[in-house]
Amino acid sequence: MVTNKKQQDKEQQGLLNISVSMESGEYTGDLESELFIDVDDITSSFVDQPGKYAWWAVLYAQAQGRVEETKSRLENKSEYVKKTLIGEIDSAVRLELEEIGEKVTESKVEKLIYQHTSHVEALEELATLRLELAKAVADAVTLRAAKDAMEQRKDMLISLGAHLRDEGSNTELSIKKERAKEILRNKRK
Repeated sequence: MVTNKKQQDKEQQGLLNISVSMESGEYTGDLESELFIDVDDITSSFVDQPGKYAWWAVLYAQAQGRVEETKSRLENKSEYVKKTLIGEIDSAVRLELEEIGEKVTESKVEKLIYQHTSHVEALEELATLRLELAKAVADAVTLRAAKDAMEQRKDMLISLGAHLRDEGSNTELSIKKERAKEILRNKRK
């Protein structure tokens, strides 16, 4: 598939606009603007870097916490369904069948367990928790990428600062060389 530059830029912008669910609500951010380094005002970028990194690191940590909490809820619910709920429904179904005088068979009990309202509701809750976990994992992955990007920004700032210092030193050296040449020319005259 061949795409033009404008299309690629538009697609990239969409990737850098992130939206994640947090405990406090939905967070939407423009990662491109967060990562921007103004080379004409690099001092501001140096000053802003720790706060930006802290922000994204905290969001990532919260997202990881949400993943672990959702995993725990899913595991607990799943264990409850397997070890407790099915046993409770099994007993109730067998009792009902006996009360109405029907023969109790394993296949009939199993069928009624899976059709029981409590079991169906529990399965729906498990499906909802699985979706919630998938969203939490996706958010954590996105925020990990944002946190890593902030680390890259820090590295770039360090490199850029060193480059600008070297460039400044080289400019001073060039000026000193030109002055020395001028002095030598003037002395020869």
